[in-house]
Amino acid sequence: MLGISSLYYLVIGFLSGPKANGKADVQPAQPQEENALPAFDPTSFTEERYLPKLNRLRQEELWRISFTASRPLESREEAFLRRMREKIDGMTDRELHEFVSSPEYDPNIRCIGAAELVNRGDKTAGLTFTWCIVTDTDFTLRKICAIGLGELGRKEDLPVLESIQEDDWVYDDAQEAIRKILSHETSITVL
Repeated sequence: MLGISSLYYLVIGFLSGPKANGKADVQPAQPQEENALPAFDPTSFTEERYLPKLNRLRQEELWRISFTASRPLESREEAFLRRMREKIDGMTDRELHEFVSSPEYDPNIRCIGAAELVNRGDKTAGLTFTWCIVTDTDFTLRKICAIGLGELGRKEDLPVLESIQEDDWVYDDAQEAIRKILSHETSITVL
């Protein structure tokens, strides 16, 4: 009957392969790529052979980590929004009006276009915003258009804002826009 230690030596002897002169015949493996460390061979271990490559790999990894930590990779959505923002910035006011009022474009991108019209302070955007509030189904776009009407401060847009029902998602923004228009109107008459 074999004991545990005998079984251990039998398995180790089998795994180590044929022996010549009582020593294991171990051949170190060749590295597959330039940055790969050579296979560890305990019989031929020298610091000069392994440590320079190991140090270089550590430095490269530290650089890679610090670079990605300081500049995170842009997600697909962020890259798409950045490209669309650049496209919208290059549009004329007329092209932007057509873009925002056209239902064939993505509503999220149309929201960016509506916000750009508000940022530009385009006084002719009232008609585009009114059209979107009345006809569009996307509540985010309608909300931005209601806020935009309030920022424009045109008295002509009050009937559209007042027609928004209380159960509508845009109601609170429409009421805020009405308050802005009325306060803008009173500040002009006082001066």
